Amino acid sequence: MSSKQPRECFIYDNKARVIGVVTRGMHGYRPTELCAEGVSMKDLADLLNCVFGVSRAQAAAMRAGAREGWDQPAARPEYYNKDGTKKIRRALA
Repeated sequence: MSSKQPRECFIYDNKARVIGVVTRGMHGYRPTELCAEGVSMKDLADLLNCVFGVSRAQAAAMRAGAREGWDQPAARPEYYNKDGTKKIRRALA
């Protein structure tokens, strides 16, 4: 688990259509009832993370840690670009 991760972050689960809170080191997330008129749920989760100083890379890593395990490479923010997309790993020659 990376020390570069916040204690908590917001994620949007598009299957459940809910904003959840991921806590560092914990499996899964806690669903919330958060919503805002005129703002998509994903955008609201991004906005909340921004307010609390959580980058998209950190949120992506937190989501992966909660889903795949905190010891996985995907649970590290440096595994992601600033926009939260995975960095392309080039094969070693």
